[in-house]
This record gives sequence, C-alpha cells and structure tokens, in this order.
Amino acid sequence: MKILQFPLARVTLTFILGIIFYQKYQPEPFSMFICLLIGILFLLISHFLSKKKPIYQFIFGISTLLISFNIGISTCIFHKETLRQNHYLNQIEDDSFHEIKLVVHEKLKSTPKNSRYVSVIHTIDNHPSFGKLILNIRKPNQIEDFPIGSHVKIIGSIYKSKNP
Repeated sequence: MKILQFPLARVTLTFILGIIFYQKYQPEPFSMFICLLIGILFLLISHFLSKKKPIYQFIFGISTLLISFNIGISTCIFHKETLRQNHYLNQIEDDSFHEIKLVVHEKLKSTPKNSRYVSVIHTIDNHPSFGKLILNIRKPNQIEDFPIGSHVKIIGSIYKSKNP
C-alpha cells in the first residue's frame, strides 16, 4: 500500500485507532493522561538521541505513532460531556424528584401513551447544568404539544438511559 508510505497517513491511522479503542474499552482518564505524558517524554528523549544513532530514529517513529494513538484516546476523553462536573448525570443522586428547567429542542415520534421531546437542560434544583435528555410526558397529563424552543419547568425524576 503506497498510501501508508506517507508519514501523516500512518499518524492519522493510529489516531483513528485510538478513537476506536476508546469507544470499545473506555480506559480511565487519569491513566491515559499519565501514559500520554510518559509517551511525550519518551518521544523527546528519542528525538534527541536519534541524531547520535540511527536505531533511535526507528524508536522515534514508533513513539510518534504511540503518541498519536494516545492523543486519539485523549480527544475522546476531552469531548465526553458526562465527565464534566455540571453535567446533569453528575448532579442527580437517585431516582428522586428534581425541579428541572429545560428548553424543548426537537419533537420525536410520540408513542400511544407518551409525547416525546429532545430537550436541553439549563438548571436542576436551581443549579446550572447542561446536557440533552429525552422528555417523556404522558398524554393524559399534557394539554397540548410544546412548540420547539419552549422553556419548560418540570418536577420529575431523571432516569439514566439503559443499554440497548
């Protein structure tokens, strides 16, 4: 494959493999950042030693690919919203009732018993929060459909989604 002869193609491929690895195994963030720091240190040392002996150029290339792999994993960790402290999943302790202020973002296909919406949370129990959730409202309790962009204040419980 001639495409793999380009260094940037190899680096990109290992970056994508790091993203796939994170999706499958979801390693601990702290351990991945330690691995990233150790890899960067190893990369710098091998870079300075590669000027003295040619074997270190190979080690430099391998460490570059490992750093790219770790950066792919770290990118996923940085973009995972649930790791942030003010995400709504980190603010609820159990299935108790909470006062939630949210904005209706999108209407989903309703079931015979429920009207369903995708909504964006602004506050939970008067604490700033963020995240998207699916809002289910039983049809006998609802007077009319909410228009998109409606600000809604509800008292209810939040359930974490179950795996399919």
